[in-house]
Amino acid sequence: MTVRAQSWLVWLAAAVVTISLSRHPLYVLLALGAVRIVGITCRSQERLFRVSLWRIGVVIVLFAALFNVLFVHIGVTVIARLPGSWWLIGGDLTVEALVYGAVNGLVLVALLAAFVTFNEIVPVHELVRLTPRAFRDLGVVVLVAVTYVPETQQHWQRIREAQAIRGHTLRGVRDWRPLIIPLLVGGLERAMGLAEAMVSRGYGTVEDETLQTRLRLLLLVTLFLTILGWGLTLWLGAPGWGVMALGLGVMGFVLWRLGRTVQVTVYRPKPVTIADVLILIASTALLIIVILWRDQIAYSPYPRLDIPSFNLWLGLALLLLLVPALVTMIEEHRDRV
Repeated sequence: MTVRAQSWLVWLAAAVVTISLSRHPLYVLLALGAVRIVGITCRSQERLFRVSLWRIGVVIVLFAALFNVLFVHIGVTVIARLPGSWWLIGGDLTVEALVYGAVNGLVLVALLAAFVTFNEIVPVHELVRLTPRAFRDLGVVVLVAVTYVPETQQHWQRIREAQAIRGHTLRGVRDWRPLIIPLLVGGLERAMGLAEAMVSRGYGTVEDETLQTRLRLLLLVTLFLTILGWGLTLWLGAPGWGVMALGLGVMGFVLWRLGRTVQVTVYRPKPVTIADVLILIASTALLIIVILWRDQIAYSPYPRLDIPSFNLWLGLALLLLLVPALVTMIEEHRDRV
């Protein structure tokens, strides 16, 4: 399925906002299941990092529940009582604190699943294209760093296989030297080759270095103004907000002006397809529904634990996250036919 990275960003925003605003375990589980179904259905590239999401999720939920029940002594259903002389953790251990901690851990797992799914679906080079022109250099650095991860892993595997053929075994710290040194040398050779190729293509050249230097100095000044305004809001109120707004406004202008000095050429732009339109409509509709009815998706076990109510219509609205998977299955069926 050919979907633009902008559409996936809107889908990710809808998933993150939905999960973040909800502490209702049923809605969070529903969103988590929808996100993972989309990841399994729409994933078309080999993952750079193999993440055992379920194992990590169990650890996160257990740790969050244990942490919350030990440090938050709120609730009426007491399951145990620690001596009050114990610093921080002394007091009543309640079921409500345990449940709230577990729900918070489940929210973290769902957020992690959303970002993992986004990483599995959207190629890194498309994300770099979304980087504002003013941050072009940062985007290139991130792209190179992420691209080198699988290359380094493959190089490491080749070195281990070559040393194993020679009879090399790991018995101590010194035995790592025949593995580490070739790995470092290979990484330096690839870095030098990439640097020479980028320089030969004119990377890093600018038309007016003086203008860029002035804009960067102005950017530092606006950053100082923004931080100063944020600090003044704590004491002066409205004047501080004015200073911060001025700093943010000038910062936006400077970033726009820096971006104008960068020329970007897209050789094969992706067209807007029906899949893009459907994903954008579904994600935007979900964002509106969640924001308008955020009180109904919230849940708190305090002060007494009770069974949370479930709104069927809101549950069906969360299924809008499945639109990318449905579009993918329809397109695959049409291709087979």
